[in-house]
Amino acid sequence: MFDPAAWAKRLTLLVPELKEVGGAAELNAAITRSEQEESWAFPSPSAYILPLRESAISTNSNTTLCTIQTVRAEIGILLALNTVSVYGQRQAAGHEAIIQIQPLKKRVQECLLGWE
Repeated sequence: MFDPAAWAKRLTLLVPELKEVGGAAELNAAITRSEQEESWAFPSPSAYILPLRESAISTNSNTTLCTIQTVRAEIGILLALNTVSVYGQRQAAGHEAIIQIQPLKKRVQECLLGWE
């Protein structure tokens, strides 16, 4: 079964540059803060682990006492990065953010891809 807390702990330990790692509740809180303050309220950079879908495939065992299931969990990782410059101006088309987020995206992928 998918355990968001385990994934968040792994990201926190292995990608220390993330200022916040959380799930859907933390993402919602950051969005609410941003709306209330009318400014960027996400710690930057941050990552939010979102469950997308879980499915189970039942595999019958040779005994009637138990059933073995394979569970597949699909998750999304939302990376948040502040795209406001030091002068308070939003960067053109987020170009700078796209460049800045690539190494972070790679670190997150290396940390999580293939991990069970």
